[in-house]
Amino acid sequence: MIEGGIEQELQQSGAYMSTTVGYSMWPMLRDRRDTVIIRPVTGDLQRGDVALYRLPKSGTYVLHRVIHVKEDHYLIVGDNCGVVETVPKDRVFGYLDGFYRGEKWIAPDNRGYALYRRFICAVSPAHRAWIRFRGRALRFASRCKRAIFPNKSE
Repeated sequence: MIEGGIEQELQQSGAYMSTTVGYSMWPMLRDRRDTVIIRPVTGDLQRGDVALYRLPKSGTYVLHRVIHVKEDHYLIVGDNCGVVETVPKDRVFGYLDGFYRGEKWIAPDNRGYALYRRFICAVSPAHRAWIRFRGRALRFASRCKRAIFPNKSE
């Protein structure tokens, strides 16, 4: 990678290739297994596009899906996340142009990917509610387990 980050790499070479880290875009992108191709943003993204931006405080790069386009910002959420982020358009500098699942290239116009993209955008509100419910249920179960089976080292 060129010194200075992904933004400079995109400006200089017009593309950036990397594996993803994390589970926020699962099941579409698998942690440390799928390789993404990122291209620089030249105009507005559309609903369903996957945007690359950097968090202002931590500098962490995030690759999440646009679920709504506003005049000056996007509403963005990971496919496996329950929280919607408001991201100004000027902070988005790249978009997912496709990815490799093993040796297989998945292009944005791939029929299966196009169906998945439409489906995930259509069910986004219910899906986010399910993810939040699942998280609360898992935390509750964990607290119950600790209450019933306390840690013997304490």
